[in-house]
Amino acid sequence: MHPTKRIQISLYSSDLPEGTRFSGTFTATFTCYDPFGQLQKSELGTVPTETELSETGLLPSEMMPEAPAAGSSFFLLYNPGTETAHTVFRIAGDVGEDGLLIRNLTTGQKCKVVNLKASSMLEGACLELDSEKCQTRIALGDESEIAFPFHDEGYITLAPCLPFVRSITVSHRAGSNTVTSDGAFAPHMEGQYLYLDGWKCIRLVMDANTVILSESIVSTGMTDTPVVTMNEIEITGGEELTSLEVECVLRSR
Repeated sequence: MHPTKRIQISLYSSDLPEGTRFSGTFTATFTCYDPFGQLQKSELGTVPTETELSETGLLPSEMMPEAPAAGSSFFLLYNPGTETAHTVFRIAGDVGEDGLLIRNLTTGQKCKVVNLKASSMLEGACLELDSEKCQTRIALGDESEIAFPFHDEGYITLAPCLPFVRSITVSHRAGSNTVTSDGAFAPHMEGQYLYLDGWKCIRLVMDANTVILSESIVSTGMTDTPVVTMNEIEITGGEELTSLEVECVLRSR
């Protein structure tokens, strides 16, 4: 935080003689800058740079989790940055009498939407839940207006990918949820994800050589896989949503 304008001083009028202390007010302006850079990419290109490989958790497009759909009740969101990422959830449709609850099981955050009906918005409009600005808005194209009556609780941010391991070699067998390595597993990997026939959660780290996954593998072989932190998003209610999109603001040191 730095002073960014000249200090403005305003003295109260006084009939006291010169040399006497005076009272007044002053206005000081400070600006606080975001100390982190914003990632311009959300996935690795065909020719990744050394910086992308060494200083971010960017992954190839084929490894990115699928985008959620209007009827999704559980999905993964991946933040390849090294810092917490802000989100803008955009939803449209009816959330029902009990409302819509969005939970990030990874961070423990909750966001609840109430009283939203398709009839309460113009065609093509959506409700935006912006964690960075702590705003709830009705948006249509480039126009938006504050709409806090639809917001009941919280906003959602995304945990970074850290601790991040770009590649370890694991051995797996079809029909089994046990995966082995040559001493590559660490205790902190419990709850993280690795990529074998899609993203699988590491439910239990037995030791440096063996982990138990959340579900069985469908293939047999040796595979190089990253180990990353995923954000597990759970949605309850809102069975009549017509659209659901998530925009992420990715940041890194």
